[in-house]
Amino acid sequence: MNKVIFIILSIFSTTLFGQEIHEAIAKQIRMYEKTMYETSSEVFKKQKYYSKLDKDYTFPWIEKKHTPEQLKSALDTIAKNAKIEIKYKGFSNLILELNTSFPAYINKKVLDLFELKINTYQIKNSNDTSIKIDKDGSTNFSLKFSSRYKNGKSHSYNSKTIKKSFNILSKKNQEKLKGKVLFRSSITLDYDYVKIDKSNIGASFHIGRFDFKIIDFFDNKVVLDFKQNIDGVKFSFVNVNDEGYKISQIPYFNFQKLKIKDSNNTSDASSIPERIQAIYKANYDLFKSKPDLSFNEYKKNVHGKFIEILKSKNQKETIEKVWGKEYVMFVTTDRVQNLFLYMPKNSVQKEFELKIK
Repeated sequence: MNKVIFIILSIFSTTLFGQEIHEAIAKQIRMYEKTMYETSSEVFKKQKYYSKLDKDYTFPWIEKKHTPEQLKSALDTIAKNAKIEIKYKGFSNLILELNTSFPAYINKKVLDLFELKINTYQIKNSNDTSIKIDKDGSTNFSLKFSSRYKNGKSHSYNSKTIKKSFNILSKKNQEKLKGKVLFRSSITLDYDYVKIDKSNIGASFHIGRFDFKIIDFFDNKVVLDFKQNIDGVKFSFVNVNDEGYKISQIPYFNFQKLKIKDSNNTSDASSIPERIQAIYKANYDLFKSKPDLSFNEYKKNVHGKFIEILKSKNQKETIEKVWGKEYVMFVTTDRVQNLFLYMPKNSVQKEFELKIK
C-alpha cells in the first residue's frame, strides 16, 4: 500500500455513529483537505527559476573508468577494511557505525554508484532480547590524505573513506549489545535510461520492467503514469539542455547572494530542490483546469470524496476509484528541457559479515 493511501485510510480509523461523522474524524478530514490543497495547488503555480549549468557533467552510463574486475576487487577491499561499533549519537540515541575505505585507484565518480545496506542481522542485548535496527542507514564519504617516506622519497596517498550509520530503533535495554550483521555492498555497472522531451506528451515508454505514459511536460515538471507498482524502485533523473549540459541547483549560499542582487526576486523565492512526488489524477485535473482554485472551492470539490470513502466497506478500493490513478511527478530545479530518467540495470555485489563484540 502506498503512503498516500495509508494516510487517507488512517483518517477513518474511528468508529462512526449512525450517519454522523465523529468530530475527531471531521477534524482530520479538514486537516488533510488543507494538506492536499497546499501540495497540489503548488504544482501549477508560476514561479521564477534559478539554476546553473554544469558543463563537466557526464551521464553515468557513458563514463566508465573501471572494469568490472576492478570494481569487484574494490568491494573486496571495502569488506576487508570494514569495522563496526556501537556509538552514541547525541545524548541518548545509539547507532551502529561502519567505517571502511575504497582502494586508492578508485575514481571519485564511483561514489555515486556505490550502495551499502544491511541484508540481515541478529543483535541482542544483555537480556537476550532481539534489537531492531534501520537497514538503510545514512552514508558519508570523505577523503583522507597521508604521506610517508619510502626509499628516500616522499609518497602521498589519498584514500576515499566510507562512514555508514544505522539507527538502533529499539529504545530499551540497549546495554551490552552483541551479534552479527550481514552487509550487502554494490556498485552499479550499467543503467536503463530513456530521454523524454515535450514532444513525447501522450507517448508510452518502457524502462527496466516498467511501462509508463507521459501525461504532461510543463515548467519544471514531468508527469508520468506508471502501469506497474513502483514502490521502492530506485529511479534517478537529470535535466539537460540541448547541448547536453546539466541544469543544476544553485548552492544555498550562492542563491542567497542572488536574491539580494535580483530586485525582481520575491522574499519567498527559493532554489528548487529536485524531487519525485506523487499526485492523484483527480487533483492534477482539478488544478490544471483552474490553477488559482481557492481552498474553499477545493473543499467543495473533494469533501464528498472523503465522505464516500468513509461510508465505503472497501475503503482502499474506493480511494483508488474517487481519486483516480496516482501519477508520479519529476520536479527539476529549472524549466525542464530534456529529462533523462534512469535506473540501475546491473551491478557487482558482495556480501560480508561482521560481528559486534
